[in-house]
Amino acid sequence: MTRREGLGTKCIFVGQVVSRRWLLTLLVLLTFAPAAVLSQAVGEDERDDPFAAEDNPFADYEDEYAGPPKPMRVFVTRTSYRADLKTQGKGKTGAEGADNLCNLAARAVNLGGEWKAWLSTSTEDAADRLITENEGGWALFYNTTPGVNMLADERIAFKNRHAFRTVPLNKLDWNGYDSKIKASYWTGTAIGGMSHSSNCKDWSTLEDTEEGLAGSTEHQDYRWTEASVIKCSERAHLLCVEQ
Repeated sequence: MTRREGLGTKCIFVGQVVSRRWLLTLLVLLTFAPAAVLSQAVGEDERDDPFAAEDNPFADYEDEYAGPPKPMRVFVTRTSYRADLKTQGKGKTGAEGADNLCNLAARAVNLGGEWKAWLSTSTEDAADRLITENEGGWALFYNTTPGVNMLADERIAFKNRHAFRTVPLNKLDWNGYDSKIKASYWTGTAIGGMSHSSNCKDWSTLEDTEEGLAGSTEHQDYRWTEASVIKCSERAHLLCVEQ
């Protein structure tokens, strides 16, 4: 009798251990199996997707027919301004005011885009203010119909951002609207895209005793950015560069 009770007790104990292990195994399966099944299903879907990046048979054709990068635009404003660009452009600085004036000029004829003036201050070079790189370069253009931009005979002026430190490939003589223009524009910038000391007190004064450096649409050499020094009370245009 004693042996049977001992054997029965052992059987009950073993049964409890097996039951606990079975329950633990079941909990593990219920916890991790759905995630594994889902992961496998997603993996199978990706492998079966004919347009997955690694299996897309049209990927090479898409790259080939995407075409070359499009050029951004550059233009000279039709309006001229006295050198207090900070006040006229309602900016915190003269450079910010000039940027505002470029964007206003662009919006006036529905050009869109974001623009910066080619302008240096005592603390910042014009070349460093251009933050966008564009493999398509920058081209001159005209706009005969509001909202319709036409590149001026595909005339690339600058092949890349670094080219602004050299000389343009074409004269910068389009006004961004409908015709060529002969004008001077404020720059405060010497060849190489570097700041020049003549900047009308960082474009914040109209004093006759102060002067600002200007570039010219009539030149394709270094004078595109440092053609002459003009009194701050006089007027000059702005050269606007799309960003």
